[in-house]
Amino acid sequence: MATSRDAGYVDRCVAHLRAFVADVLAGQADTVQVVEGSFFQSTVRFLLEHQHPDGEPQRYMAESERVLSPLTPQLLYLVHRDVAHYLREQIVARKGADIISRIAAYSETTPWARERDLTGLTALVELYVHYRQLCDELVNAASMPCLIEDTSEGDWAKLHANVGSWLDLSWPRTSRG
Repeated sequence: MATSRDAGYVDRCVAHLRAFVADVLAGQADTVQVVEGSFFQSTVRFLLEHQHPDGEPQRYMAESERVLSPLTPQLLYLVHRDVAHYLREQIVARKGADIISRIAAYSETTPWARERDLTGLTALVELYVHYRQLCDELVNAASMPCLIEDTSEGDWAKLHANVGSWLDLSWPRTSRG
């Protein structure tokens, strides 16, 4: 079974998006589809971690936008102003030291971190800072409409209002009776 480490990963990801679009177009016309963190997290991050050739994240983004275009996608990109500070100072309080230790242990095993001789929390922070920079580049080059929201202040009511307005939705959604 092919994994994110293997050649052709971008093509497999795009094929899954193509199947998703076909399913949506075949029967769910009046619905909002949300492709959450997997759009970057389970693709771009893996491309970075496993050091796929230069240009693969950009090819993934361009081909994904082309495949998703019949659905007139919009990209909501949530960011934190200072990723390194957040990971070093705030994430342990939110997720717990045990979970962060496991993520750091995984991060240091990636080819990206091993090549840089990074370990522990340093591997986690440096990987995610670089990942954030790569995602920023992809979002800035995107052709689909994009809303970038800073989550640093944690004002979720404001975030919901901004997103709802941008998508022309009311929050909370009310059911149609």
